[in-house]
Amino acid sequence: MKQRFLEFLNSTKEYISNFDWNTYYRNNKMKIIMTVIGVVVLCFYATLFINAVSKANIVPQSETEQLTNEEEQTSEKNEVKDNENKNEMFHSPYSDESVPADLKEKINQMVLTPGSTGNTDLDDMVDEIVGKVCAENMSVYDKIKNIYDYLHYYSQVTDEQGIDDMGNTFADLLYESELDLEIVYRANRLLKNGYRGDSRDIASLFTILLKRIGVDAHYVSGHDYNYGYVAIMLDNEYYVFDLANEEKSADNTLNRYEKFAKNIINYPEQYTVYKIEAYMALSKNFARLKNFKFDIQISGLGHNYTKSMTYKDTTNETDNIISENLAWNIEKTQSVKVSGKVSDSTQMNTWKLNVYYYDLKNQFIGSVPIYNETTEDTQNEHIISASYIGTMRIEYQVMDENNHQCKYIVTISVKDNQVEPVTSGGQNPTTTNRVTGNQNSTTNPITNPGTEYPTTSNGIKPTINNETTPMTEPITKPQTDFITEPMTDPITESKTEPSTEPITEPITETSTEPVTEPTTEIPTESEAESVTEPAETNFETDSVSD
Repeated sequence: MKQRFLEFLNSTKEYISNFDWNTYYRNNKMKIIMTVIGVVVLCFYATLFINAVSKANIVPQSETEQLTNEEEQTSEKNEVKDNENKNEMFHSPYSDESVPADLKEKINQMVLTPGSTGNTDLDDMVDEIVGKVCAENMSVYDKIKNIYDYLHYYSQVTDEQGIDDMGNTFADLLYESELDLEIVYRANRLLKNGYRGDSRDIASLFTILLKRIGVDAHYVSGHDYNYGYVAIMLDNEYYVFDLANEEKSADNTLNRYEKFAKNIINYPEQYTVYKIEAYMALSKNFARLKNFKFDIQISGLGHNYTKSMTYKDTTNETDNIISENLAWNIEKTQSVKVSGKVSDSTQMNTWKLNVYYYDLKNQFIGSVPIYNETTEDTQNEHIISASYIGTMRIEYQVMDENNHQCKYIVTISVKDNQVEPVTSGGQNPTTTNRVTGNQNSTTNPITNPGTEYPTTSNGIKPTINNETTPMTEPITKPQTDFITEPMTDPITESKTEPSTEPITEPITETSTEPVTEPTTEIPTESEAESVTEPAETNFETDSVSD
């Protein structure tokens, strides 16, 4: 055998060495090329097959991995099944034989008043739940029980969760009560998390669902025990629904209703009237905060100031105050008109308008309360007179029934209105009254801004700070009162200090009228002559000097 094999190898070797390769290549050129192409294609497909096998991970899994995958697939199937069931009409798998008949009768006697949260997204989700849990022909008890069973069946109680991002989630949802905002936030979070939440989240959603069908339900919670529940009143007694603490079997087939509509009298250590009523007072049934708008307009002397402000729900009071300094520089005794208008507010509003006066050194002089009333009016208007030289600060505010207020602080500078006439000689002299000896100003003879009361349209006197600039009695006598006073002192003064300035024609007319009019009131004729003669002599002397 070995000898034959050696002979075969030798003959093969001899055949290969004597083989004419050139002739074979020329005769079989196409066959050789096709063979090479076939080998290349075979290698390419072999590479693709190897990659596909590696990606498919056809490597046999361990027993633990196989169980994990089976559990995940089962969980996904259950979730799909649950979602399909949630979209259909819910039929409770629980029996309520343990619920007393008299309790059912009390619940059925309740009068329903449906309500909503005002949050469109949440109300839509709540309506969807109510649509598949409550039928129109159901009794009040059946509706409440079915909602209770629905949440008990699908909800899963988790650890306590905070509400740190509540303000960011519902920044534009303004309620009169912060508790109502928390209830909405918790209920929304429970639905977004697939009915997974703490007891307060579940109680919040249960409260909203009951209110949606018309039950006067109240969310209750506290810091002493870390859970939430729902309370309603039946025959002047409180009954609680502690849904998160209701016993739940592993297969969701058992509900003993041990926490369903229980009278708090039987649970004095767990539920109290004080706690329930405290939370009832905090809730406003999702009443929306009305963002009222306050418009102001100040006008006068060719000036006009118009501003609008909308109340902002914020803890910073300055966000609802507008303070501006108007460079009008009005004159003393001139008036401005202040008008205000409120829109989108409650029926009763408190209006306050005060004016504060400061002198040129910014020292407080006094204040005037122009207006302070609580009315149903949506607008009012007032005239304010500038009574002091310095600064007039106007504070105008409106407060609604929720103690939310908007305020304007407007500051206007006030200048002296005394204008001295300019003579032909280029001087601004002040003329002397020949009868009284007082200097005549062109407008108001009172030059001290702190010696008279400010004058307003309603005639209210200001409150004065006596430590800064004390007030004296207002001057009530008319300027013509000097006629009835004795003439001796002014005449003596005119003799000792005669005027060296040229006497114009208006002064002659002014001095002659006071002398002739009061002659009937002079007691003796001799005294009248003593008054008249020096005066005429004095005038003649002046005319000679001219």
